[in-house]
Amino acid sequence: MSEILNGVQMLTQDSEVVDGGELPKGKVVGLYFTPKMVRFFNEIKKNHPEFEVVLVSREYFLGHMGQGVAIQFGDLKIQQLLAQHKVKTIPSMRMIKPNGDVVVLDARTEIQEK
Repeated sequence: MSEILNGVQMLTQDSEVVDGGELPKGKVVGLYFTPKMVRFFNEIKKNHPEFEVVLVSREYFLGHMGQGVAIQFGDLKIQQLLAQHKVKTIPSMRMIKPNGDVVVLDARTEIQEK
């Protein structure tokens, strides 16, 4: 997974806590800044296994993550990513390479238009 998530505690769809650096390497990562579209991203994962959805939310989310993973609620990385990616509105999504470089700045709009 993304190098920028090394050392970050992630919650999997099976409610396991894992280090972000232990998740599959080399995937394009979608940082999604709200839990409201889990069903939508489950569909993306079915057709694009090279893609990983990471929920980055300031909200405490007890719902099922589906096919994605989430940064643990309260982790400082959430605020860092929100600031780094200048997230001003929710929902928002950024597509990033494993090294953290942004591939698509407004991925939410691009995905919804297709």
